[in-house]
Amino acid sequence: MYAERELKRLGEVKARLRLRIALRRAEISVQTARVTQPLRWVDRALVYWKKAGPVARLAAGPVGVWLMNKLFARRKTAGSLMRWGPMIWNVVRGFRSGLSRRSPG
Repeated sequence: MYAERELKRLGEVKARLRLRIALRRAEISVQTARVTQPLRWVDRALVYWKKAGPVARLAAGPVGVWLMNKLFARRKTAGSLMRWGPMIWNVVRGFRSGLSRRSPG
């Protein structure tokens, strides 16, 4: 059989392993709570939404549009880019094709 010293060492290794497992379980528990927090918020919002009456649902459309306009205000650069982007792209493409047709030498 095993010597008493070997059994004592195996017992200590087993105790340390159990401690590491317990610590890892606690860490995973904390991380899981952190990851699932947004899901809990969504779940709570759905519960409130189901409790809300039809009038609140009708008001949600205009409120959503207003909120999107406030959060993502139009930028002048986006409009300019959309207006001038295709023309700039065609000019760049024309330069590229002109350079590729040019004979070396």
